[in-house]
Amino acid sequence: MDTPGDFLASSLTPAFSAYDIVVWVVDAETGVTTTNHLDLAKQMSTHSDFGKRVVVYLRNSENLDEETLELITSDLQDNLEELTLDSAKIVQTPQSVSTEIAELLSKVDLKSGYRNDDLSFIPIERAFTFTNVGKVCVGILNGKSKFQPKMKMDLVGHDKIFPVEATSTGMFFKQMKLNEPGDRANCLIKGKTKGFEKIAKKGAVLVPEGKGQESFSKHISFTPELDPGAGSTKFTRVAAHTWSMPIDNLEPGSVEIQYKQFIREGDKLAFFSGTGDFHVAKVTELG
Repeated sequence: MDTPGDFLASSLTPAFSAYDIVVWVVDAETGVTTTNHLDLAKQMSTHSDFGKRVVVYLRNSENLDEETLELITSDLQDNLEELTLDSAKIVQTPQSVSTEIAELLSKVDLKSGYRNDDLSFIPIERAFTFTNVGKVCVGILNGKSKFQPKMKMDLVGHDKIFPVEATSTGMFFKQMKLNEPGDRANCLIKGKTKGFEKIAKKGAVLVPEGKGQESFSKHISFTPELDPGAGSTKFTRVAAHTWSMPIDNLEPGSVEIQYKQFIREGDKLAFFSGTGDFHVAKVTELG
């Protein structure tokens, strides 16, 4: 996945923890300008073999002479070493990128690194509305249960819980009869309660019927493993797998936000300042 754009854009942040394979694109004519995107993706990833999932595409390399290209490539390798990503492959053509991705897909376990607990849920990464049809929600299926059409579920959002039914399920917008944990599933949901479609946005989750109240709270505090010396007083935003929001209060060892957003102990969160500084920490205790 190529992630261009502003590093501080809140719409990009949640996706960093969802990568299976990363394609880091570097323009050979300008060289490495920042490693923030790759560094955050690495820290947010739950994959122990993250380095083996990275392909570096050095584009426009054909425009450089041999000596300049060697200098740019050497600098790029130094940056990868600093991130302990020596195993990442560097390629120079779009065709090579496709070849490397195909090879990686044959070697890596796309279902590794996801939580496998008793509570099945889908944190919604993105959602699309189809007029007169319903809302299609996309997210990675966690838990131990299977996911299939006609399942009754609770849609949990910022401040509401809606009963809905997943009328169809699939992957990559192809309908399937069954999804298993680890799948990035898409499901068409319908509900009788007015307003449910508006809540199916980043930060919302789908949980089994009757489990919505367990997953919902209007206020939450939690303890991340934040280093008080890491500039914690400058952090103004916190982001997780499917959401990004302002911090109400941040003190050494304690964070308060307005809504629960389905945080659990052990989850990784990224804290950001307005200047682009960031720090990744785990949640160690919920309050």
